[in-house]
Amino acid sequence: MGSMVSTQQPSPANSPALLRVLLVGGGNSGEFLLNLLRKEPNIAIIGVIDRNPEAPGLKLAHQWNIPTGNDYRELLLGDVPDLVINMTGNMELQQEISLAKSSNTVLIGKKSANLIWNTLDPDKKTLLLNQFLYPGGSDSEGKSPSGFIIGNTEKMREIASMIVQVAPTPTTVLIRGESGTGKEL
Repeated sequence: MGSMVSTQQPSPANSPALLRVLLVGGGNSGEFLLNLLRKEPNIAIIGVIDRNPEAPGLKLAHQWNIPTGNDYRELLLGDVPDLVINMTGNMELQQEISLAKSSNTVLIGKKSANLIWNTLDPDKKTLLLNQFLYPGGSDSEGKSPSGFIIGNTEKMREIASMIVQVAPTPTTVLIRGESGTGKEL
């Protein structure tokens, strides 16, 4: 079996009210999912597994004192999760995990996780993306109230004001030589 870095997660991982999740695959998509799942109060991440010790998801898990390793069996069998999310996209690994997991553990693959993500409400998706892209809350600085213009210069405020004024009207708009009724910038 592979090496395991065992650290204790601050949240009560053994609480029956929590959904206990094992994340297999700590690449970019695994890191993104880890960011999302960690913010959910009813989810306890019991571990992140990746063969690459430099995977961004593993590094993030280390920062948050979430157990990590390079072999899913150590966490799958020792600390039985309610849900295993295989973010590797490797179908052979998916089959291996399916055979090794407890009958009480649900296994979903990368495509299923992507399907769930893609069916999220657009406002919720925007909020999640902003939390991921601007973890310090700096996303509100320099943005217009509508949330799509980044920048806080006088010219940007002027353009944002013009957009707000003309968007609800059917008139032709001319901004810096561009014209059209669709009001694309």
